[in-house]
Amino acid sequence: MSTQHPSLRHQGKGRDEIPLENTAAELGHFGGFRAVHYRLNITINRDMHTSYEGSVEIMLRAVENTSTVFVHVGRPIAGIDLAQIELWNCFNGNILCVSSMVQHLHHELLSIDLTESILIGQLIVLRVSNFGSPHADNGFVVQNPHKWEPKRPWTVTTLFQMRDARSIMPCIDLPSMKATLDLCVTHPAGTEARQSNSPLQKSAVDGKVTTCFARTSPMSTYLYAIAVFNRMQSMYQAADHKLHLPELEVLYPEQMSAEKPLRFMSNFTGFDYPLKKLSLIITSLPLNGVENFGLINLNERWMAYPKYRMAHSILVNEIAHQWIGNLVTVKKWNEICLQEGLTTYLEWLLTAELDKTMSVFDAVHEKRIEAIARETKNNAAIISDFRTHEDIFRCFDKPAIFFVMLESGFGVGVVSKLAHLLIEKYAYDNAGVHEWYEVITEATNNELAGQFFMDYFTQPGFPLVRVAHTPNGVILKQETMIAAKKANTSALVVPLELSTDGSNARQRILLNESEQTFPLKHHGIVVVDPDRKAYAVIVYEPEIYIRLLQCAQTDSCTHVNATNMRHIAEDFCWAFLNDHLAARDSRRESIRVWAEFTRLLSALNYVRGSCACCMDKNLSKTFNVPCKWHWKDRCEQIQLVKQIHSTSK
Repeated sequence: MSTQHPSLRHQGKGRDEIPLENTAAELGHFGGFRAVHYRLNITINRDMHTSYEGSVEIMLRAVENTSTVFVHVGRPIAGIDLAQIELWNCFNGNILCVSSMVQHLHHELLSIDLTESILIGQLIVLRVSNFGSPHADNGFVVQNPHKWEPKRPWTVTTLFQMRDARSIMPCIDLPSMKATLDLCVTHPAGTEARQSNSPLQKSAVDGKVTTCFARTSPMSTYLYAIAVFNRMQSMYQAADHKLHLPELEVLYPEQMSAEKPLRFMSNFTGFDYPLKKLSLIITSLPLNGVENFGLINLNERWMAYPKYRMAHSILVNEIAHQWIGNLVTVKKWNEICLQEGLTTYLEWLLTAELDKTMSVFDAVHEKRIEAIARETKNNAAIISDFRTHEDIFRCFDKPAIFFVMLESGFGVGVVSKLAHLLIEKYAYDNAGVHEWYEVITEATNNELAGQFFMDYFTQPGFPLVRVAHTPNGVILKQETMIAAKKANTSALVVPLELSTDGSNARQRILLNESEQTFPLKHHGIVVVDPDRKAYAVIVYEPEIYIRLLQCAQTDSCTHVNATNMRHIAEDFCWAFLNDHLAARDSRRESIRVWAEFTRLLSALNYVRGSCACCMDKNLSKTFNVPCKWHWKDRCEQIQLVKQIHSTSK
């Protein structure tokens, strides 16, 4: 009698049978299971390509009745066969038999079909043995010193963002699947290993050391961290319970100060640092920093100068992530700009506090320019697909400005209240876009804040706000710009401030209709968004532009300074060059006012590049760039330019 063995196939199941990332976040399980706990044993070798091998046990809880187990297995460790797989039922200890196993290489998934169904609530364990790779590529960052660098440390650190925990170990590699981890790392003698918790025990055998660590808190797999190194100084600072500070360890010759950011975050969120220990390791990285829970990696390029602003900013950002992103994590990869935006905003606040030469408005102005330049060319919303850790760079401008606008438009302290509520409700758990919406609405006690949030993060583009005066107020009209074109969308919520020559006090308003009139005392000077806090382009009628420009050039007029005027001119240039400022009608008088303003502005040092060239055909060059190229490529196609030149003939 022949025995039928389970089969191993590489051709995958149909696409409809494979669990999808976003669906898993919505359902709360991945193919019927949630990971509860991992036990990982991994060996890291110091050979030519830094090979590694390991074994893992994954405890899974059934959320649905199912007979198939899905786990992520990245390409570096693909090729797992049936002999490496064991499963058993935790309730009765019975071995679970495998009927077939399929490797879905494109989806980096391993599916295991069982001969029996697992019922809701049951726990099973999947053991995968002897996986590994001869090369430490995806998921690891290796710093291998050259022979002429005898004092430079050898370091191996993990970089699991995004979707690269699966490159090192079989796992359910999704932000929404938080689980605890028991870790043992075997590493060469003469090296040390670190993880988010303190070592429990060490043993040495045959020129290798095995270091085992205390169990972690529940966290997403991309936040697990391993570091192996030599030749690093270790500086310890004991926990200070009175100041609510954990044990600190800094692994680098330069002293880095983490106490102020830790105290700031404790006060801001109302929640002490969630782990017993925080380690900072400085090494070679493709990013500025990595916020692994309890083991922060920092780029040595910047940390060599610990007194520089950049070093402070990176450290503050990664520490803020210990609360926002690690303690409370988004559900889906495409939502990651929620936590990145908030931590970047917190970075701006604390960096400004530590460095008195920097203000939050400086950061907002710089990032606003970057974000609008990017959105002029594309039509992607903030919440959209992320594939690699490099995609995260788009989270550091527009998403962070949202929280500046939220604080400005809905009251001082609302962002801190938001952080309190997030952690109070979702500590060690996940909060996606809908949970953030609810928390923001609760923190502000205003449904418009929730609408502002949803529109800002889920829709592409930004508002272009047109300003006109009445004798007793100001009329604001808004249009949504997507990829520099007017879009037929509903009105956005835009928090704004108004500054006038009729009062020293600023007026805060919420623009949430296509056109609104706001009563306002003024004598001809109204500046919308004077501190440049809003993610919007503000444009004025030409008569208003002339008055603002004359005020900026007059010492006795204090309502518009050179900085204000430069910002006003930047917004004018965006609308001008993207052809959104044509005269309202073809009457010569209307066009004459525009011509007068462009003549006055072009004679001053507020604009440059294409904008300067297009306002003055007689200008030969701007910043060493010949204007004739700008004129031919761009200026001749602008409607306002055509109107002005048609009346001058």
